[in-house]
Amino acid sequence: MKYSIYAALREDINSGWIWANTPKLEQRSVICIINSSNRKKVYCEILRIDDNFLKFYNSKGDGRVTIQEDTPTLVINEWYRKLLGDLTTKSEYKLQISSADNWKGKLLASAQHPQIIVRVSFWLGLISVVLGAAGLILGVISLL
Repeated sequence: MKYSIYAALREDINSGWIWANTPKLEQRSVICIINSSNRKKVYCEILRIDDNFLKFYNSKGDGRVTIQEDTPTLVINEWYRKLLGDLTTKSEYKLQISSADNWKGKLLASAQHPQIIVRVSFWLGLISVVLGAAGLILGVISLL
């Protein structure tokens, strides 16, 4: 499906979510967005574009363009736009959006999060699990 891409609001530039008015997915669930032209993908949370968001985003005097309710739209921060292949704002792209609200999707959303502390925490947690498993295996082997 073709989506119109818009820049995220200032308060959302470091957030791990995107705003969308379609498809109808559960609020705050993890999704996978695939750019059809280059097959690059990102995992993130989805928030629903509702009337309150539209009223604030479309407010006059802030230098923003107006989002049309009936057009498939994504409001994405620069971090995710770059991961998807340098998507430019005020353009349309063919993207595939699917639910990824499982353990794999949540882990990948953490690994691709815009804030470095979330990415560092993910990698430290993963390293800790691997080292813990190695320690357990070596401990069992030493007992045998």
